Amino acid sequence: MSETTTPRTFLVTGISSGIGAAVGRRLLQAGHRVVGLARQPERFELPEGLDNANEAFVPLSLDLADLEALPKRLDAARKAHTLAFDGAILAAGGGRFGSLEELSYAQIRDIVDLDLTAQIFCLRWLLPQLKAGRDKARARDLILIGSEAG
Repeated sequence: MSETTTPRTFLVTGISSGIGAAVGRRLLQAGHRVVGLARQPERFELPEGLDNANEAFVPLSLDLADLEALPKRLDAARKAHTLAFDGAILAAGGGRFGSLEELSYAQIRDIVDLDLTAQIFCLRWLLPQLKAGRDKARARDLILIGSEAG
């Protein structure tokens, strides 16, 4: 991290693997704080040589597919960890491979709920905080990474 970069706090969904894990590692290497959200955040591999891992990475175990409980669980996590975000990278998702006609209606619903609806719920939860914290000194960033299924 350069001396001109101010450390920021980012929420990263899908931290346990794939794009979410890669983004989380890069943010940590740049000196930022990462709140990593996944069903199994313990699977996230911290970058080597990270001196302040306990302060820089906050793992949150949360199943984004449980849409009914999601807003309350997100609020509880924010309060428990006194979290304030400067930005978020919403990269959680999953999928099933095969032709659409081979999937059941329930499978289609599950894919759309996780890959699209859960991301929209997280976005809805984050926006008031990101807007309230806006000032010229700190940028706010929001990135949604979708899947083909979403």
